Formats: sequence, C-alpha cells, structure tokens
Amino acid sequence: MKENYFNRLKVNRACQLLWTTDLKVDQICTMVGIDDSYYFSRVFTKIVGVSPKKYRQTIAEKNSDSTSE
Repeated sequence: MKENYFNRLKVNRACQLLWTTDLKVDQICTMVGIDDSYYFSRVFTKIVGVSPKKYRQTIAEKNSDSTSE
C-alpha cells in the first residue's frame, strides 16, 4: 500500500513537470525518483490512464485549442 501511495506522489509530480517543462520523459522519471523509464511509464499509465507522452500531447492540444479561440 505504501508503494502505491509513493508512486501516486511521484506520478503527480511528473504530471506537473510534463505540463510545465519541456524535459524528456526519462529526465522526469529520474527527477521523481524512478530510475527505470519503462517501469515509470507502466506506473504512470496505470495511475493516469495514458502514457506520459500521450499525457503531454493532450496538454499541448488543450493549450493550442484554448489559444486559438
């Protein structure tokens, strides 16, 4: 149970970094304390529902939609 809580904290921080920076996913996973980018991607996808790359693309699409209005 503790592992799940800490993973959620790490993924929450990763979401913030994906949203506010242009850092690569493997840089972000290291910053949040997960050294294996494949493991990070699996954990992120399990918690968020989409891959980190797709999450960033979705944010970019939403931002471009809101600026074009």
